[in-house]
Amino acid sequence: KISKEEKLSIDEQIIPFKGKSIMKQHMPNKPNRWGYKMFLLAGGKSSIYYDFIFYTGKNDKKKHGCCTDIVLGLCETVSRFINHKVYFDNYFTTIRLQVDPPPPIIKCGRPSLESKLNENNSTTISRATPTSAPPSSTRFDKYDHWPTITSKGRCRNNACNGYTRISCSKCKIRLRLNEKHNCFTNYHN
Repeated sequence: KISKEEKLSIDEQIIPFKGKSIMKQHMPNKPNRWGYKMFLLAGGKSSIYYDFIFYTGKNDKKKHGCCTDIVLGLCETVSRFINHKVYFDNYFTTIRLQVDPPPPIIKCGRPSLESKLNENNSTTISRATPTSAPPSSTRFDKYDHWPTITSKGRCRNNACNGYTRISCSKCKIRLRLNEKHNCFTNYHN
């Protein structure tokens, strides 16, 4: 028996296979797109495979959802007396695993998701605050409105919903200005 590392990783892998089989899967984002799909529990540094589960199709016996059941199934072989950290990608990240991880795991998931949970263990939605439109007297005064290059953002002209890097130096809002769209002039007239 091989003892497991402190840091473990759960991910999916394709075993290349070109023959005919009902278990053969297609994953377009993998280097080998056709083959047997399996889920792995591997060492974070050594990349040794400690456990695996073959994907056999949709399962009707789901308790918590497909992804959560896979993580719980692979974590059954992890010792309960050693503090392990299990990491996995977006595909396996669910709120249930973040709030109530399986018993042998002290920490799990993506570190970036932890900052999005508040005190009540519910997710917070962060949205950018919209910038206010300039007053009409400033907008239509036809004085000192110059296009400047800024970071990419959505055009603030009402008739447009595209993205641009051009903003008005006086109004401080983004407006499209290219061969096809002249929202900069339309907004100020």
